Amino acid sequence: AQQSLLGNDQSTLAEVRDPFRVREEIRAAHIPDLKIRRSDDPPPRDGQWLIKPLRGGGGRGVAIWDEAAMSSATLREPHYFQQRATGETLSAVFVASQDPLQVRYVGLTRQLIGIEELNAPAFHWCGSIGPVALETRGEILTRRTGTVLAHRFGLRGLFGCDFVINSDGEPLLTEVNPRYTGSVELLEVLCGATLLE
Repeated sequence: AQQSLLGNDQSTLAEVRDPFRVREEIRAAHIPDLKIRRSDDPPPRDGQWLIKPLRGGGGRGVAIWDEAAMSSATLREPHYFQQRATGETLSAVFVASQDPLQVRYVGLTRQLIGIEELNAPAFHWCGSIGPVALETRGEILTRRTGTVLAHRFGLRGLFGCDFVINSDGEPLLTEVNPRYTGSVELLEVLCGATLLE
């Protein structure tokens, strides 16, 4: 028997998983962002960029774009380049509905990335700690990013946005996860609610 699938449909997923479409909408909303480049327009291999698979997740295939990355398996699959940023890595969770459009900000967690003691390779997600609070401008930009993405792409249900916080306290979007994310369970415990409901 056919069952209803909660969350986003195939066309929405394809759109929001396109980093170039996402950056276009983020820039149109005047939200600070990271530069990206297509695979046929590689940046200098100077360590200032990351190579990322277009169909990645959890940090798989992400590497610093330098001479050593020329042997990366990611070069053999669809990929792109993203400006490298340093700072705290955070993940925000949102719940959206479309009729009418309503976006609820659930919370923010710190991502544990590439922790050697947890045997995690570089850039691989290995857990979350939270909740995390930002200064007012960072909080506003985080919430605004989720609202803009839900509105422009028609996102519904649970979704997450990953950020790097720059030296000015601005959250720079690194990835959109249009699904139940790794930090949902942590936030459920903290807020005493079942977010799928």
